[in-house]
Amino acid sequence: RHPRDTNKGIVTYTHRDRNAPLTDRFTFACRVEGGPLSAPGVVTLTGRGFEPKLEVLEVTVADKVFPGGESNIKVTLQNKGDAPFNRNITWESPWRGPPRIEMKAGEKSDFTIVFKPGKAGVSRSTFEIQPGAASSKLLLYGECVRSLTVTPGRLMLTANTQTGAREGTLSLVNGRAEPLHVEVRTPQRLVGSGALDVPGLGKTTVTLRLPAKDVEAFRGDIIISTNEGDETISTEAEAKDQFLHITTPSDGMLDLGRIELGATAQGEIQLRNSGGISAIVEAQAFPPLKVTPAHQTLRVEPGASVTFAVTLKGEQVGPFESEIRIAGAGTVIRVPVKVSVALPKSGPKQSGEQPSTGPAASQTPAQHDVSDTKIIALESPTVFQQMVMGYLRSKGLPMAKDKINFYLERVKDVRISERTSSSITLAWRKPEIMPARWEVEASTVNCIPESNTFIKVWKPFKSWEPVRVDADRIGIRLHTLSEGSQIEIRIMGVDRDGKFSEPSFPLALETLPAWQIPFWFWELLVVVALVIAIYYLVRIRRGDFDK
Repeated sequence: RHPRDTNKGIVTYTHRDRNAPLTDRFTFACRVEGGPLSAPGVVTLTGRGFEPKLEVLEVTVADKVFPGGESNIKVTLQNKGDAPFNRNITWESPWRGPPRIEMKAGEKSDFTIVFKPGKAGVSRSTFEIQPGAASSKLLLYGECVRSLTVTPGRLMLTANTQTGAREGTLSLVNGRAEPLHVEVRTPQRLVGSGALDVPGLGKTTVTLRLPAKDVEAFRGDIIISTNEGDETISTEAEAKDQFLHITTPSDGMLDLGRIELGATAQGEIQLRNSGGISAIVEAQAFPPLKVTPAHQTLRVEPGASVTFAVTLKGEQVGPFESEIRIAGAGTVIRVPVKVSVALPKSGPKQSGEQPSTGPAASQTPAQHDVSDTKIIALESPTVFQQMVMGYLRSKGLPMAKDKINFYLERVKDVRISERTSSSITLAWRKPEIMPARWEVEASTVNCIPESNTFIKVWKPFKSWEPVRVDADRIGIRLHTLSEGSQIEIRIMGVDRDGKFSEPSFPLALETLPAWQIPFWFWELLVVVALVIAIYYLVRIRRGDFDK
């Protein structure tokens, strides 16, 4: 009976012994002042044995170490249970701690765990000191770094403008106090492999390169080896840009030599792409100079060459100078061409002279040779006249100096932005001083019967209109042109007083040819017709159309 509260009772339960179950139950009933007993009640007892309970209070962080080095971690544990804790501990590499932990009930203690990695990397471990007790879970973290630091981790090779090679530099830094032996292994094509020693707490650079003759794109891995292991550095290099240059003739000027009037001079130009990207080229020539193939887009692969045949028929006595233009890779290569056309060695005959046959003619050949030579000397133009006529034939009459405003900038770097079968759109960089308007001239060749010579004449070209390109460029469109036609123009700026800038360099342009049904379409049409015919013949043989 409860000493103070009559509605309560006190029950004392005594556990039988140490090995008895920790659960039990009993029933009870109540009776008030001799009255009847109440219904029985059930009481279930659940006991808890004495057991330890470890809890991790503090864990320090391991310092970064080199492979083979050591770092200590301090761990603080407390046994918050009511029984002592005893257990043998097995630690996994790279961790090393006390082989056995013994703690009394309520005891608090510090332990040391050693982090000793054998290779670079991050080590993480989770370990329960007391199995089943989440509070005893130990989280271990350690980082092992290589003593050799290599930068950058990804090497991009860039072109050296002086040597033409593509190069890149690696920096090797040794974090140890003692020297470190390093081997650099590179893939094929890449130059710069070898062995070296990096001084203690020092730095060394290694330059790797692709030779100037190696122009293709590159991708590979560089292996940096030390006694701590290997490290891989990825390396890349973009292919070199197109680089077009003339290999034949070697001096860049095509000299067709000296030919007689009416003969044909022949030569060739060889163009090579020494870059690492394919180039699209197109050759142009001004009549009577011819180049083959002309006005055709040709693809020149890296390291390949293309040959253009150049011919000129001597139609006029005197020196002739012109040029072959080869456009490609964003530039225009100009190859000067020169040839000298002379009269035949026999010379022309005097008018009214009858050819002689028989012995008399053979008796005095020297007299006829002398007279012919005098005629040639009288009728042949002087060297200066030949040079002047050759210039007028290829360039045309120069502009008078009083008509030129030298403050106006010459139109340069004219590019074709669009070309159709009837129009050509051109654009060039906007000059610093804008002229009042633009003038476009086209060339024609006029013949002078008295001297049997030809002169290039520039006349205003009216079929053009300005077009908007962008804020930094000027654009014009030549329209109402014939399909597949050729035209040579030059562009000038004109000020308010009507004076011109220096003419741009002549531009040889060609419109696209008229559209034609391709030949393969007719072949495809024939194949389709044959298939249909065979199909119906098979069905007729099977009698599919019989009633």
